[in-house]
Amino acid sequence: MRTFVAVVIVALVVAPSAFAAKPPRDQGTILVKFAAPAQAKSLVARLGDTIAGTTATGVTIVRLDRHEQVEAKVARYRKLPGVRYAAPNFIARAALSDPNDPSLSKQWNLSKIQATAGWGVYPGAYSSGNGVRVAVVDTGVDSTHPDLADGRVRTDLGGDCLSYSGCTNGAALDDNGHGTHVAGIAAAATNNAVGVAGLAFDSSLVPVKVLDASGNGPYSSIANGIVWAVDHGARVVNLSLGGTASSQALCDAVTAVLQRGAIVVAAAGNNASSAPFYPAACPGAIGVAATTSTDARASYSDTGSPNVFVSAPGDSIYSTYRGGGYATMSGTSMATPLVSALAALLAGEGPGRSADDVKEVLATTSDKVGSGYGGDPYSTCSGCSWSSSFGYGRINVYRALSQTLPQPDFGLTVTPALSFGRLGGAATATVRVSAFNGFTGTVSLAASGMPGGGVAQFAPSSVAAPGDAGLVIAVPPSAPTGRYIVTVTGTSGALVRTATLAVSVTGITISVPATPSSPGPPAPPGVSVGTPDFTVQPMPATRTVARGGATAFLVALTPAGTFTGPVALSVSGVPEGVTASFAPPVLTAPGQGALAIAALPSATAGSYPLTITAVSGALVRTATVTLIVS
Repeated sequence: MRTFVAVVIVALVVAPSAFAAKPPRDQGTILVKFAAPAQAKSLVARLGDTIAGTTATGVTIVRLDRHEQVEAKVARYRKLPGVRYAAPNFIARAALSDPNDPSLSKQWNLSKIQATAGWGVYPGAYSSGNGVRVAVVDTGVDSTHPDLADGRVRTDLGGDCLSYSGCTNGAALDDNGHGTHVAGIAAAATNNAVGVAGLAFDSSLVPVKVLDASGNGPYSSIANGIVWAVDHGARVVNLSLGGTASSQALCDAVTAVLQRGAIVVAAAGNNASSAPFYPAACPGAIGVAATTSTDARASYSDTGSPNVFVSAPGDSIYSTYRGGGYATMSGTSMATPLVSALAALLAGEGPGRSADDVKEVLATTSDKVGSGYGGDPYSTCSGCSWSSSFGYGRINVYRALSQTLPQPDFGLTVTPALSFGRLGGAATATVRVSAFNGFTGTVSLAASGMPGGGVAQFAPSSVAAPGDAGLVIAVPPSAPTGRYIVTVTGTSGALVRTATLAVSVTGITISVPATPSSPGPPAPPGVSVGTPDFTVQPMPATRTVARGGATAFLVALTPAGTFTGPVALSVSGVPEGVTASFAPPVLTAPGQGALAIAALPSATAGSYPLTITAVSGALVRTATVTLIVS
């Protein structure tokens, strides 16, 4: 398999961009000046809108119906009698100066794609650590490099996937240099007075080693590495590697993470060929061609569909290198992390954006450099044109981040990204609901895709954003072992957002201890043997939950005699700041369920006895467990 450690090429002169972005505007409001202000309310209502406020000069701020586009609504208001003028509510921003990284002048690629102007749109300041996580699936990353050593390289999440037996957790250090070069292009520390600037400087990096010291690695390692990256929280997967051999196994891995909402960006190849190059040619991947400083196609860059979706600067790119140094390298490997970084910025700017949304923004905002644009083989957007050499064009950060300003929105994240559950037990996770752009709504939570028909329980089931909920997934004893992708859905009015959790079900069954009596356990005191009855048994006797976390008790219901009725479950003694609920709340004997526990960050630490009460008609049975809040 050929990888992309490329030769050094002399840098060419940087040419300014010939394209300007559409001025950013508030997508939820417009400004309308009415000749008779008293008529404003009725005229606005006629068009299905509401009045958000009035400026000091008497201009009405009209809040648009969610399904209306700004330009279309402005045109409608302009046609109304009694309207003096209508216009978008444009957005002004403080200009952001170039960062103080001393080698910025060597990074012609950043000025070519209007990085500084784009940073002024989002994130708006040279901060770090809050952006979308990006995985560098490559030769590893030198996490000790001065431009990467501030904790942005998440070595605690790193994976070494070179073994045929799968990936193992580790620092994934770079013994080649290629991965470190890629990592710096994507997300080196910026405005830190050291070295270079990374395009997605607010993102953290997950290092995943799939290529050895010579820059080679089997497809099986790459496939495992792609899944490892998303299992460990990466939203964007950078693949500056590939080969000419088609592989269903490799494309299956791409498809698997795309189904979980990940964005996969891959190098188009350095063979000056139109033959498919994988994984860029895998369905759904964003293939990246390389351009020069004069916006020409790099001579080595592969062409055609399915290799090329967009293009980016890849010739003579200066970036970090293993051992604490810097190097200039060329290849579609160098173009790819620029697109990965822009994808991360777009996903951070609009947390509700799907992978398809990001692809559409890339397709509609890239600069049409070069020639040969025509039909769209990917059908990404209406009226888009595509070129065999440049795809939809060379990316432009400012145009992309300025295209649509995000509306109030919320996002979902599930941690950990991979949870383990035993047969008859439960898998737990925490769902975080984040608020963006002034979102203040309440989000209702639901889940689908549970193992073997298992039950998911949220505590609480609705969250006022921002906030957290504990998630407990009860795993039936009969569930097939294996990995399941559980989709968590959050709904607030017309807004629907999703996140995924991988649940690995192991074959160790939690079972109720056998009892010597037949047909059921010993009858409770005062009850004759053979009388219909039941027992309720929680396991284990004690659980510990961290504040802000979640846990679960397994609850087993066993019939005695001829008992067959449904049993309703409840719990008492739950301390303040802790929520507890059963999944399911009614059991039929014999049966198992889970008592889901979620502790708010404000919960008081301590040891608390909880009483579980089971009721069926006149029969009432209880059991006690201990909950420790730490």
